[in-house]
Amino acid sequence: SRHHVRLVDLKDKLVSIGHSMGGLIILNAQRQHPELLELRVVTMGSPVQGTRLAYLEPWSTAAREMQPNSSFIATLKQDVASHPRNITHVRGWWDELVPYDSSAFDGYPVFTVSPGGHATLIYNPPIKELQSILDPSR
Repeated sequence: SRHHVRLVDLKDKLVSIGHSMGGLIILNAQRQHPELLELRVVTMGSPVQGTRLAYLEPWSTAAREMQPNSSFIATLKQDVASHPRNITHVRGWWDELVPYDSSAFDGYPVFTVSPGGHATLIYNPPIKELQSILDPSR
């Protein structure tokens, strides 16, 4: 059909933005679907290295997956190391849920918002930083 759009036709225009666990979900989707590896990804306050606060909810599957030593986090780290991607991290300097050192993979661009807490990143996004990520010519 003439309305059918192929992913390959949009890869330079699409940007997936995920806040907190949403960033992990995007990265995991890329792991499960290699055709998504070329998409640009912006994580905002995502615990890509895990977060120690996840230990406070051991009954929650999502929280257990966000623990620093979880197999989920280890698998994502290994996959990103094996399959480089177009990832940019945005993190808050004062993120109370995802510590500063837990919110980025080594070797990828990072924008640090100050002051910036976890909720600030989604309810008051760092517009200037996002604009420069989405359109580097600005």
